[in-house]
Parts: sequence; C-alpha cells; structure tokens
Amino acid sequence: MELADAAELVIFNCTAYERVVNLELVALLKFIQTGVAESDLTRRLDAMVRKQKAIEENKHVYYIWSLHDQDVMLEGEREGRRLGRKEGKESKAIETARKFLSMKLLTHEQIAEGVGLPLEKIEELALEINTEK
Repeated sequence: MELADAAELVIFNCTAYERVVNLELVALLKFIQTGVAESDLTRRLDAMVRKQKAIEENKHVYYIWSLHDQDVMLEGEREGRRLGRKEGKESKAIETARKFLSMKLLTHEQIAEGVGLPLEKIEELALEINTEK
C-alpha cells in the first residue's frame, strides 16, 4: 500500500509466527509483536531502534535547550535595553543638573525636584563643580 508521502505501509500478520518455518522470520515476527529480541537479527534491529530513539530524544532535548537559550538571549537583550535607557536618562539628568548648578539660578532642592535626582546627588555634583574651578 503506497501512502501519500511516498512511504509504504507493510502489514505483518505477526501472530502467524507459530506456523512459519524460517527461524529468522519467526524471530522477526515475534519481535514485531512482542518487542522481545531473540535472534541475532532482532537484537541488531532492537539496537538500531534504540539508537534511533536515543537520537530523536537527543534532538528533542537539543531543540528545547536551543529554544531556552534563545529565550534567555532575548530576555538579556530586553534587560540590556532597559538598563541602557535607565542609564541614559540618569546621565541626561546629571548633565541637566550640572547646567543648572553652573547657572546658579535655582536651589539644590529645586534642581533635584526638576531633574528627578536625589538631593544628595545634586549636592555631590555641586561639590564636584566647585572642586573643578
């Protein structure tokens, strides 16, 4: 019987092994029915099947880890962008605070409130500016 994907379906009457004379065929039919390998041929077939199953399992594990790694990398990229934006905002706030401090028009409290930095940071920046002069 030919299948749509060009594979072929083979049907074995495995229960007929009791009436078969060829011992290798008996062992093969028993193996197909019971999964018990009793001959050299069926032991080799069993080993090949087990090996292929192990390969398929390893592929499955590899794909899962590959997807996991991709998820971790994407999460890392998102976290990196988030931290970059945060650092950029803080850097801009510090730059703006330095400009305001240099202008000497606002109090430290007003600058802290305006740029969104803690008062301690503004005072630290003021000391740096005064030290630079």
